[in-house]
Amino acid sequence: MKQVEVLAPAGSMEAFKAALAYGAQAIYLGEKKFSARAHAQNFSLEEVQEVVRLAHLQGTKVHVTLNTLLADQELMEAVETAKKLAKIGVDALIVQDLGLIRMLRSVLPYMDLHGSTQMTIHNVQGAKLCKDLGLTRVVLSRETPFEEIKRIKDLVDIEVEVFVHGALCVCYSGQCTMSSYIGGRSGNRGDCAQPCRKKYQIIRGKELLKSGYLLSPKDLWALDQIPDLVDLGVDSFKIEGRMKKPSYVAYVTEMISKACQGRRDRDLELRARESFNRGFTQGRTFGAFGQDFITQGHGKNKGIYLGQVDAKDPALVHLQEGIKEGDGISYLDQEGFLRGFEVGRDLPPGESKLTFPYPAKKGSAIYRTFNSRLANFQLKDLEKTGLRGRLSLKKGQPASLDLDKPIKVSVQGALVEEAQKRGLDQDRVRSQMGKLGDTPFYWEDLDLDLDPNCFLSIKDLNVLRRDLVEEIFQSYQGEEGRLGKLPPLKMEGPVEGKRTLYIENQEIARGLKRQDLEAMDRIMTRDLDLIEDLQGLNPEVYYVLPPIVDYELGQEEKQRALNLYRQGKIAGVEATSLWPFAYQKDLSLMKIHAGMGTGAFNSQSISMLRDLGASSIDISYEATYKQAQVMARNCGGDLSTLYYGFLTGMIMDHCPNSLVKGCKDSSQCETCFLNGVFALRDEKNMDFPFRRQGKITRIYNSLPLYLDGKKKNYLEEKIGLRIDAQFSSEPISKIIQSLDHRDVDCKKILKASFNGWTYGHYQRGILRKDSL
Repeated sequence: MKQVEVLAPAGSMEAFKAALAYGAQAIYLGEKKFSARAHAQNFSLEEVQEVVRLAHLQGTKVHVTLNTLLADQELMEAVETAKKLAKIGVDALIVQDLGLIRMLRSVLPYMDLHGSTQMTIHNVQGAKLCKDLGLTRVVLSRETPFEEIKRIKDLVDIEVEVFVHGALCVCYSGQCTMSSYIGGRSGNRGDCAQPCRKKYQIIRGKELLKSGYLLSPKDLWALDQIPDLVDLGVDSFKIEGRMKKPSYVAYVTEMISKACQGRRDRDLELRARESFNRGFTQGRTFGAFGQDFITQGHGKNKGIYLGQVDAKDPALVHLQEGIKEGDGISYLDQEGFLRGFEVGRDLPPGESKLTFPYPAKKGSAIYRTFNSRLANFQLKDLEKTGLRGRLSLKKGQPASLDLDKPIKVSVQGALVEEAQKRGLDQDRVRSQMGKLGDTPFYWEDLDLDLDPNCFLSIKDLNVLRRDLVEEIFQSYQGEEGRLGKLPPLKMEGPVEGKRTLYIENQEIARGLKRQDLEAMDRIMTRDLDLIEDLQGLNPEVYYVLPPIVDYELGQEEKQRALNLYRQGKIAGVEATSLWPFAYQKDLSLMKIHAGMGTGAFNSQSISMLRDLGASSIDISYEATYKQAQVMARNCGGDLSTLYYGFLTGMIMDHCPNSLVKGCKDSSQCETCFLNGVFALRDEKNMDFPFRRQGKITRIYNSLPLYLDGKKKNYLEEKIGLRIDAQFSSEPISKIIQSLDHRDVDCKKILKASFNGWTYGHYQRGILRKDSL
């Protein structure tokens, strides 16, 4: 079987040592400030240096994450951090922000950069774009189909990294802003509050269709699929888990490493299952859908199924596996609430009486959530590296220590003298040189060449030994490459803020007057019939490209856009994720609008999008007004922000209604009778609209964004305003009129129709206080 890199997570020094001791070929971890796991312990630069030294001695690589979106005021600090990490000798940086990529490709041209899964790279086009940007590896979206991975390996010369184990996001990584809009905690800053793990109800009108944990995925377990992925040519198998315990890292890393060698270990697999378990799925890559993908239960550790409570006697249990004293188990009580407790005695497999602290529900499943036998996990010692070398102590010459293994290095010390009393003997020298303490070394063989009656102080021998250790570490650190210059911003002349209207479909457009449409500078839509209707009007028309496509659909979408342009029906296209920029040359004659989902969060990312051919850009809706002001003043040109609309909180493969129908796959999505607009109602009684479009689901924020009263600030900075018309119930005509007329009061209408509105991130933003 082909050797594939096993890439293990480390959220702490203990987890790093577990990954190293249990077979990882590479380890990824976060620097303290710019990591997409803000709540992990993460690593200081000093700790990263120690990690690199230890890992490189074992032949293991270290990848460091700088994979969050960055504000303008953070970019230089991030670049300086990257330069320090490069000097330390890390093997790769994992990045998301287009602006940081632009800067690092210029400043650190020799450094390997890996495109984070936060970039939403899920197809051949996206992988090709990453290659063109100078990235050496792409971390694919967890939803990327098996066949698409195969195409990427066949068609693009770039390393491919695929998740094979751990927690899953229900939304495409990088496209989830639901946590951000609800509470200001953004997944794009490593601060997600995980709204997907909450309870929801599916509501259609006033009808309740389903309730439960409808967005909470099971954990990925692709162990059985590893041989297929190896045959495909995948370069790296990634294990999720920087928030997990060292025991989880150890068991899963060893399990995946053995599987890559064609070996399976049932006891090890059981330990891996018990280390953390929400229930397991083979994931979207291998077609898991609906109930095979979503837990429908709580998003905490589910544990291992042991058996169930008797259907008639709630004090009687039927166990498939025994329970040991000290094990923790969970069950449902008579009210349906999840309960747990520590068992006080051993119970064998079969029937047993068990007293529950809260009376158990008849027939309830029983899970072991804590295994007392695995609780005392002891991290095995890291394997030390044997040294072979020669120490030469010649009178009148500097002491010389030459190493042959594991590498060839030499150090020299103080001058060797004639002994005044007693000279050095071999036992004394060997004992002193052997004091390697807590270093990862031991002497496998040390040849001594000592002149008779020679002398070197114990202090000088210690210095020589320490210098050798430091020289070994330095040799594994790697050489610092040549630094480049920062790229200048791609500035454009000032442009009066343009008005943009997105229209979801023809039905919504029919509710608008001609004068409403004529009041706009450009209109965006995917509705081909609506594009025909808009011919002859003043606004430029843009065809909206979908955020998620496979290679073949991407080709079709590009060709459709070219045909529409050649027929004179559109002025350009809107990109709602990064994949369309792979067609920069093909689309060069038309305009490209970079919409939400392309990551314009700072001035350098705007410059990168312009490098890629964007003629106009939506500033990230997660940016505050002050951030947008900085970008506009730094970059100029055609920039916009959302003035009104329901913000998209999630874009996902999963369809909540698949849990209503019991769908096993997405083959019937196009003709499903549950197409249309529904709502997910949370435990605070807030409704989040959602709908299925093709094979993609969008969940929207519970309240529309409306910046009336704030628009003057944007217009003064020459930032254009955008209106998104998503639903037929919205007062779009009034919203358009409010652009020009102060006396048009839409707030009362929004209050009556949707129970209010929000200013979004106008002031709050997603930056933590230590970033401001």
